[in-house]
Amino acid sequence: MELQYACQRFNNNSLPEFTDQELMTIYLFVMTEQAYFQVKQIYRFARENMYPWFPKLTSYQAINHRLNRLSETFKALATELFTCFVPDDCDLKTSLTDSMPIVTCKGKTERQRWLPK
Repeated sequence: MELQYACQRFNNNSLPEFTDQELMTIYLFVMTEQAYFQVKQIYRFARENMYPWFPKLTSYQAINHRLNRLSETFKALATELFTCFVPDDCDLKTSLTDSMPIVTCKGKTERQRWLPK
């Protein structure tokens, strides 16, 4: 599968100076090598340290917008990588699920629940 089919541009600029391939490269490289996971951190690192390689790097707002548009492309890339690089001892009939999911949002914290009204 080719990633170009996972993301289609819906604007007049089909040949931008700063390409989606360059954006994905920066994003994945900085996450992997620098362990920055927030877009602002990734952008700041790229602007300060990778500018000679990517002189057409656009603004933070444009990068953030384009990354959001590329979400399906990242999904397609991950799927392709998982199918291409399956370890020899991998059992495809077995899956692992988490039986204790972490609650990320809650109406009230424990402390708030016991505070007098």
